[in-house]
Amino acid sequence: MPELMWFLFKTAVEHLETNQDYRAVPGEFLNFIVKPIYDFHSGQLYFKDVNGKFIRRERDHAQIIGYDDLNELFWDNQTMDEIVLKNGQKLSDLPTVGRWEGLKHINWEKSAKKTFYERRTFINHLFVNFSRIASFLLGTFFFYLLTLLTPVVWDHRFGPMSPYDSPYVISQRVPAPGSLRAAAFSIGGFVAVFVALVATFSERFYVPRTTRNLSILNTRLAVVGLLFLICAIPLAGYGYLFFGRSFDPTGSALVGLSVASAILNSLGFLIVSFVPAQDFSRRKIYNQEFVGRFSKMTKWQSGTSKIMWAILMIAKFVETYFFIFTPVIPAFESIFAMDTRTCMNQDLVNMCTVLRWFSFMLLTCLVMIFYFLDTYVWWLLMTSGLQYSLSTFKLFKLWAWEKVLPMLPNKLVPRLVSTAEMPPLGNFRTLNAYIWNTIMDNFKEDHLISEEQHERLCFMEVTEQLDEGSMLLKSEDKGLGAGKSITSSLMAGMNNTDTKSLHSLSVTMENRLGEFANRIFMDPDYLLNLSNGATKVKFFGSDSEAERRLKYLAHTMDMNFPSPVP
Repeated sequence: MPELMWFLFKTAVEHLETNQDYRAVPGEFLNFIVKPIYDFHSGQLYFKDVNGKFIRRERDHAQIIGYDDLNELFWDNQTMDEIVLKNGQKLSDLPTVGRWEGLKHINWEKSAKKTFYERRTFINHLFVNFSRIASFLLGTFFFYLLTLLTPVVWDHRFGPMSPYDSPYVISQRVPAPGSLRAAAFSIGGFVAVFVALVATFSERFYVPRTTRNLSILNTRLAVVGLLFLICAIPLAGYGYLFFGRSFDPTGSALVGLSVASAILNSLGFLIVSFVPAQDFSRRKIYNQEFVGRFSKMTKWQSGTSKIMWAILMIAKFVETYFFIFTPVIPAFESIFAMDTRTCMNQDLVNMCTVLRWFSFMLLTCLVMIFYFLDTYVWWLLMTSGLQYSLSTFKLFKLWAWEKVLPMLPNKLVPRLVSTAEMPPLGNFRTLNAYIWNTIMDNFKEDHLISEEQHERLCFMEVTEQLDEGSMLLKSEDKGLGAGKSITSSLMAGMNNTDTKSLHSLSVTMENRLGEFANRIFMDPDYLLNLSNGATKVKFFGSDSEAERRLKYLAHTMDMNFPSPVP
């Protein structure tokens, strides 16, 4: 429960800052603050019987106030106003000095409430959590199906040759009028808007019906309902004129209504498929800081994602047309051409008619399942292909880790110690050398590298400049004590510094480094050979743990670190 823990920590810090002479009673925090929270949370799941044995409550998850509901109490000031003490006073009304004592008297039974009902129903889960995906897929499915079936239905009912006449030749089909095609196309957008309307209405069964939540949901429902009426009116008008009063599909009224219906339903389809539901109202049910905040993608990441989805949609729609809908149209033609008069007696005619429509619905459901599964398969193919490509690209970098490793010691201080807020530390090379030697010392202590490997991997100090071409190395600084002793000295200086001031921390480290600033170090022999390309023999053994750790460290230091979220 991170938000709850953060609030407890913040309250404790404020209490200590205002009461510097405060001495906590042993067990005070656990007994008076943590235990009531634990008792309340466990009481949602278990109860004690007469024998003192804990029995699990037979409750649905939607009736249990869980840890996520407790977390949401500490999201903002509005939710924290609901925390009340046993005397009825609000915790937020207490001064900062008294909130620590107020934590001991919180009435958790009255303060904690359900913030989301986890109802496990498949239809509502599909419509609420994946409403835009359902609107998009169902809308495009009916775009395909009704547009391709319109000629079949038109020819069956109004063609020059009835299928009951013999012979019935499909090649003599009469093209369906354009107004009927446009009206059939618009039904796909109408279905998408209807799904969005059902999803908006169903959402009220998952959140508490408070005044604030109902206000937001009613605003969304009004917006989506208005969009639904705008899309439904021209389509309903076309159906009324076509089936009720006018049979001329080329009449100006039918053509105008069909075009208006196609345009409006297409716009409605785009709105409910690509505009999030929370944008239909100014206020949001969720908290923007906790659940509505995502790290921003770089231009390369955003472009890659958009290209992947564009390729996925194009490939999916092309493949769907040629391999799902086109092969199944003859089956629909056979269903519509079925002659129910050939049944043996009159009693079976109605059964044959029902069988024909049952076959039509069954085939439609089968095609819909294939359509949804086909989308999932294309998503798997595209994401797997993209991940494989990125992994392969990173694998090439992993194979060339020897080119990254020579630069690793120079990146330790900028990546691990220095920050943007800290003044720059001088003499990075000295501190890099001691940190690197400390790592190698730990490798040797853990028996991951041999003594010879340790000497070739450590920085060595130059003690004297004998002449222009020769140097004397100080052997005592190559071993286990050099890096560890000086690094420990630096860490001791850091521990004795006021950590609230990054400037004082950097000054202290600078002073500690000043003792060793004039020392000169030679790069490790192994790293020099790697940078010159002189190493041909495998330095580490097979399945070396030291090599694995160095690879991980080298690529971690080489990657781009995201900036912290403000």
